[in-house]
Amino acid sequence: MKKWTSVLLGTVLIASITACGKEEAQSPAGNTATKPGTEQTAPAESIPTAKELIEKVTAAGQEMKSLSMDSTIKQDITINANGTEQTQKVNMNMKVDMVDEPFAMYQEMTMAMPDSEPQDIKQYITSDGVYTNVDGSWVKVPDETAAPILEQMKAQGSPEEQLKQLESIIDDVKVTDEGEHYKLAAAVSGDKVKDLAKSYMEQSSGGDASTAVMLDQMDIKSMNMSYNIDKKTNFPVDFNVTMDMGMDLEGQKMQIKMDMQGKMSNFNKVEVTIPEEVRKAK
Repeated sequence: MKKWTSVLLGTVLIASITACGKEEAQSPAGNTATKPGTEQTAPAESIPTAKELIEKVTAAGQEMKSLSMDSTIKQDITINANGTEQTQKVNMNMKVDMVDEPFAMYQEMTMAMPDSEPQDIKQYITSDGVYTNVDGSWVKVPDETAAPILEQMKAQGSPEEQLKQLESIIDDVKVTDEGEHYKLAAAVSGDKVKDLAKSYMEQSSGGDASTAVMLDQMDIKSMNMSYNIDKKTNFPVDFNVTMDMGMDLEGQKMQIKMDMQGKMSNFNKVEVTIPEEVRKAK
Protein backbone atom coordinates (compact mmCIF):
# COMPACT_ATOMS: atom_id res chain seq x y z
CA MET A 1 0.00 0.00 0.00
CA LYS A 2 1.55 3.24 -1.11
CA LYS A 3 -0.45 5.74 0.96
CA TRP A 4 -2.09 5.62 4.36
CA THR A 5 -2.87 7.75 7.36
CA SER A 6 0.24 8.78 9.19
CA VAL A 7 0.92 6.80 12.21
CA LEU A 8 3.84 5.72 14.33
CA LEU A 9 5.71 4.11 17.06
CA GLY A 10 6.92 3.83 21.48
CA THR A 11 8.68 0.86 23.04
CA VAL A 12 8.72 -1.94 25.58
CA LEU A 13 11.46 -4.41 24.71
CA ILE A 14 11.06 -8.08 25.70
CA ALA A 15 13.84 -10.67 25.68
CA SER A 16 14.16 -12.86 22.59
CA ILE A 17 12.28 -16.15 22.58
CA THR A 18 14.19 -19.22 21.43
CA ALA A 19 13.16 -22.84 21.04
CA CYS A 20 15.02 -26.02 21.79
CA GLY A 21 14.18 -29.66 21.38
CA LYS A 22 15.54 -33.14 21.38
CA GLU A 23 15.91 -35.54 18.47
CA GLU A 24 14.05 -38.76 19.01
CA ALA A 25 15.36 -42.12 17.80
CA GLN A 26 13.44 -45.35 17.15
CA SER A 27 14.45 -48.22 19.50
CA PRO A 28 14.82 -51.76 18.20
CA ALA A 29 11.57 -52.68 19.98
CA GLY A 30 9.74 -50.00 18.00
CA ASN A 31 9.37 -47.67 20.99
CA THR A 32 10.40 -44.03 20.78
CA ALA A 33 13.44 -43.37 22.94
CA THR A 34 16.26 -40.91 23.28
CA LYS A 35 19.67 -42.51 23.22
CA PRO A 36 22.23 -41.23 25.69
CA GLY A 37 24.62 -38.75 24.13
CA THR A 38 22.37 -38.02 21.13
CA GLU A 39 20.55 -34.99 22.58
CA GLN A 40 20.62 -32.08 20.15
CA THR A 41 19.50 -28.53 20.55
CA ALA A 42 17.30 -27.23 17.72
CA PRO A 43 18.76 -24.12 16.15
CA ALA A 44 17.25 -20.95 17.53
CA GLU A 45 15.20 -18.90 15.10
CA SER A 46 17.43 -16.28 13.59
CA ILE A 47 16.26 -12.77 14.45
CA PRO A 48 16.66 -10.43 11.45
CA THR A 49 18.65 -7.26 11.76
CA ALA A 50 16.77 -3.96 11.69
CA LYS A 51 17.86 -3.38 8.10
CA GLU A 52 16.75 -6.86 7.03
CA LEU A 53 13.36 -6.47 8.72
CA ILE A 54 12.77 -3.06 7.14
CA GLU A 55 13.58 -4.56 3.73
CA LYS A 56 11.05 -7.36 4.34
CA VAL A 57 8.33 -4.89 5.34
CA THR A 58 9.11 -2.75 2.29
CA ALA A 59 8.76 -5.74 -0.05
CA ALA A 60 5.53 -6.92 1.62
CA GLY A 61 4.07 -3.42 1.38
CA GLN A 62 3.85 -3.73 -2.39
CA GLU A 63 1.09 -6.30 -1.85
CA MET A 64 -0.87 -4.20 0.65
CA LYS A 65 -3.85 -2.70 -1.19
CA SER A 66 -6.16 -1.77 1.69
CA LEU A 67 -6.37 -1.78 5.48
CA SER A 68 -8.25 -0.64 8.58
CA MET A 69 -6.68 1.24 11.44
CA ASP A 70 -7.86 2.10 14.95
CA SER A 71 -5.76 4.64 16.80
CA THR A 72 -5.71 6.93 19.81
CA ILE A 73 -3.78 10.16 20.26
CA LYS A 74 -3.32 11.67 23.72
CA GLN A 75 -1.72 15.06 24.21
CA ASP A 76 -0.84 16.95 27.37
CA ILE A 77 -0.34 20.60 26.39
CA THR A 78 1.14 23.00 28.94
CA ILE A 79 1.15 26.72 28.10
CA ASN A 80 3.18 29.24 30.09
CA ALA A 81 2.32 32.88 29.39
CA ASN A 82 3.07 35.90 31.57
CA GLY A 83 4.02 33.68 34.47
CA THR A 84 0.76 31.75 34.36
CA GLU A 85 0.81 28.03 33.55
CA GLN A 86 -2.14 26.10 32.19
CA THR A 87 -2.35 22.42 31.17
CA GLN A 88 -4.89 20.97 28.76
CA LYS A 89 -5.51 17.36 27.82
CA VAL A 90 -6.62 16.63 24.26
CA ASN A 91 -7.68 13.09 23.32
CA MET A 92 -8.59 11.79 19.88
CA ASN A 93 -9.89 8.39 18.78
CA MET A 94 -9.83 7.48 15.10
CA LYS A 95 -11.16 4.64 12.96
CA VAL A 96 -9.97 4.54 9.36
CA ASP A 97 -10.69 2.36 6.33
CA MET A 98 -8.38 3.02 3.38
CA VAL A 99 -8.00 1.72 -0.16
CA ASP A 100 -4.93 2.45 -2.26
CA GLU A 101 -6.06 2.37 -5.89
CA PRO A 102 -8.16 4.25 -6.64
CA PHE A 103 -7.52 6.14 -3.42
CA ALA A 104 -10.49 6.22 -1.05
CA MET A 105 -10.73 6.70 2.70
CA TYR A 106 -13.47 6.70 5.31
CA GLN A 107 -12.68 7.88 8.82
CA GLU A 108 -14.47 8.51 12.08
CA MET A 109 -12.92 10.80 14.70
CA THR A 110 -13.92 11.74 18.22
CA MET A 111 -12.02 14.64 19.78
CA ALA A 112 -12.31 15.53 23.45
CA MET A 113 -10.99 18.85 24.77
CA PRO A 114 -11.31 20.53 28.17
CA ASP A 115 -14.46 22.59 28.84
CA SER A 116 -16.21 21.44 25.67
CA GLU A 117 -18.38 18.59 24.47
CA PRO A 118 -16.66 15.78 22.54
CA GLN A 119 -16.84 16.41 18.81
CA ASP A 120 -17.66 13.56 16.43
CA ILE A 121 -16.56 13.82 12.82
CA LYS A 122 -17.11 11.41 9.93
CA GLN A 123 -15.47 11.87 6.57
CA TYR A 124 -15.18 10.34 3.11
CA ILE A 125 -12.12 11.39 1.13
CA THR A 126 -12.11 10.18 -2.49
CA SER A 127 -11.33 11.46 -5.98
CA ASP A 128 -15.11 11.86 -6.42
CA GLY A 129 -15.28 14.38 -3.59
CA VAL A 130 -14.73 15.00 0.10
CA TYR A 131 -17.76 14.74 2.39
CA THR A 132 -17.79 15.66 6.08
CA ASN A 133 -20.37 14.96 8.78
CA VAL A 134 -20.23 17.08 11.92
CA ASP A 135 -23.02 16.77 14.49
CA GLY A 136 -25.17 14.59 12.23
CA SER A 137 -25.24 16.59 8.99
CA TRP A 138 -23.36 15.68 5.80
CA VAL A 139 -21.73 18.48 3.82
CA LYS A 140 -19.77 18.27 0.58
CA VAL A 141 -16.49 20.15 0.86
CA PRO A 142 -16.03 22.68 -2.02
CA ASP A 143 -13.80 21.27 -4.76
CA GLU A 144 -11.16 23.97 -4.33
CA THR A 145 -10.83 22.97 -0.66
CA ALA A 146 -11.21 19.24 -1.25
CA ALA A 147 -8.37 18.98 -3.78
CA PRO A 148 -5.53 19.80 -1.33
CA ILE A 149 -7.10 17.53 1.31
CA LEU A 150 -7.09 14.64 -1.16
CA GLU A 151 -3.51 15.31 -2.25
CA GLN A 152 -2.35 15.50 1.36
CA MET A 153 -3.93 12.14 2.14
CA LYS A 154 -2.34 10.60 -0.94
CA ALA A 155 1.05 12.05 -0.04
CA GLN A 156 1.10 10.51 3.39
CA GLY A 157 3.58 7.67 3.54
CA SER A 158 2.93 3.95 3.62
CA PRO A 159 4.03 1.79 6.56
CA GLU A 160 7.01 0.54 4.61
CA GLU A 161 8.07 4.05 3.57
CA GLN A 162 7.81 5.29 7.16
CA LEU A 163 9.88 2.37 8.39
CA LYS A 164 12.53 3.08 5.77
CA GLN A 165 13.08 6.45 7.42
CA LEU A 166 14.46 4.56 10.42
CA GLU A 167 17.47 3.67 8.26
CA SER A 168 18.88 7.10 9.10
CA ILE A 169 19.20 5.96 12.76
CA ILE A 170 19.70 2.27 12.05
CA ASP A 171 22.30 1.89 14.83
CA ASP A 172 19.65 2.93 17.38
CA VAL A 173 16.98 0.50 16.12
CA LYS A 174 16.53 -2.80 17.96
CA VAL A 175 14.68 -5.95 16.90
CA THR A 176 13.29 -8.42 19.43
CA ASP A 177 11.33 -11.66 19.06
CA GLU A 178 7.79 -11.40 20.49
CA GLY A 179 6.49 -14.83 19.49
CA GLU A 180 4.23 -14.25 16.47
CA HIS A 181 5.76 -10.83 15.89
CA TYR A 182 9.07 -9.07 15.63
CA LYS A 183 9.22 -5.76 17.47
CA LEU A 184 11.14 -3.01 15.72
CA ALA A 185 11.86 -0.19 18.17
CA ALA A 186 14.01 2.87 18.71
CA ALA A 187 14.42 5.65 21.25
CA VAL A 188 16.15 8.80 20.03
CA SER A 189 17.05 12.14 21.54
CA GLY A 190 19.50 14.96 21.00
CA ASP A 191 20.42 15.99 17.47
CA LYS A 192 18.96 12.86 15.86
CA VAL A 193 15.41 13.28 17.12
CA LYS A 194 14.51 16.54 15.42
CA ASP A 195 15.46 15.41 11.91
CA LEU A 196 13.64 12.10 12.36
CA ALA A 197 10.52 13.71 13.84
CA LYS A 198 10.50 16.35 11.12
CA SER A 199 10.65 13.72 8.40
CA TYR A 200 7.64 11.88 9.86
CA MET A 201 5.59 15.02 10.42
CA GLU A 202 6.41 16.48 7.01
CA GLN A 203 5.29 13.21 5.46
CA SER A 204 2.09 13.42 7.48
CA SER A 205 1.40 16.95 6.30
CA GLY A 206 2.06 16.22 2.63
CA GLY A 207 4.62 19.01 2.44
CA ASP A 208 2.32 21.72 3.80
CA ALA A 209 4.32 24.96 4.14
CA SER A 210 2.74 25.95 7.45
CA THR A 211 3.82 22.64 8.96
CA ALA A 212 7.42 23.30 7.92
CA VAL A 213 7.31 26.70 9.64
CA MET A 214 5.87 25.16 12.81
CA LEU A 215 8.52 22.42 12.84
CA ASP A 216 11.30 24.99 12.66
CA GLN A 217 9.92 26.56 15.85
CA MET A 218 9.73 23.25 17.70
CA ASP A 219 12.22 21.92 20.21
CA ILE A 220 11.73 18.14 19.98
CA LYS A 221 13.42 16.57 22.99
CA SER A 222 12.74 12.86 22.56
CA MET A 223 10.89 10.38 20.39
CA ASN A 224 10.23 6.71 21.20
CA MET A 225 8.74 4.40 18.61
CA SER A 226 7.93 0.76 17.96
CA TYR A 227 6.22 -1.46 15.41
CA ASN A 228 5.06 -5.04 15.82
CA ILE A 229 5.63 -6.88 12.53
CA ASP A 230 3.71 -10.08 11.73
CA LYS A 231 6.26 -12.81 11.04
CA LYS A 232 4.11 -14.53 8.38
CA THR A 233 3.04 -11.52 6.32
CA ASN A 234 5.70 -8.94 7.27
CA PHE A 235 2.86 -6.42 7.68
CA PRO A 236 3.03 -3.99 10.63
CA VAL A 237 0.08 -4.82 12.91
CA ASP A 238 0.39 -2.18 15.61
CA PHE A 239 2.50 0.80 16.60
CA ASN A 240 3.24 3.24 19.39
CA VAL A 241 4.90 6.68 19.27
CA THR A 242 5.65 9.04 22.12
CA MET A 243 7.10 12.51 21.66
CA ASP A 244 8.16 15.25 24.04
CA MET A 245 8.45 18.66 22.39
CA GLY A 246 8.24 22.37 23.11
CA MET A 247 7.59 25.59 21.24
CA ASP A 248 8.09 29.29 21.91
CA LEU A 249 5.56 31.53 20.15
CA GLU A 250 5.46 35.28 20.73
CA GLY A 251 6.58 34.95 24.35
CA GLN A 252 4.32 31.99 25.09
CA LYS A 253 6.03 28.72 25.89
CA MET A 254 4.20 25.53 24.97
CA GLN A 255 5.19 22.03 26.08
CA ILE A 256 3.54 19.04 24.37
CA LYS A 257 3.72 15.42 25.42
CA MET A 258 2.08 13.15 22.85
CA ASP A 259 1.30 9.43 22.88
CA MET A 260 -0.02 7.75 19.70
CA GLN A 261 -1.09 4.11 19.60
CA GLY A 262 -2.78 2.15 16.87
CA LYS A 263 -3.62 -1.24 15.39
CA MET A 264 -3.89 -2.22 11.73
CA SER A 265 -6.14 -5.00 10.43
CA ASN A 266 -8.32 -6.18 7.49
CA PHE A 267 -5.38 -6.13 5.09
CA ASN A 268 -6.61 -6.31 1.48
CA LYS A 269 -10.22 -6.79 2.66
CA VAL A 270 -11.43 -3.17 2.77
CA GLU A 271 -13.79 -1.41 0.38
CA VAL A 272 -14.83 2.24 0.65
CA THR A 273 -18.11 3.19 -1.06
CA ILE A 274 -19.84 6.53 -0.61
CA PRO A 275 -23.55 5.98 0.20
CA GLU A 276 -26.04 7.68 -2.09
CA GLU A 277 -27.47 9.75 0.77
CA VAL A 278 -23.97 11.18 1.36
CA ARG A 279 -23.46 11.96 -2.34
CA LYS A 280 -26.61 14.09 -2.27
CA ALA A 281 -25.15 16.38 0.37
CA LYS A 282 -24.82 20.04 -0.64
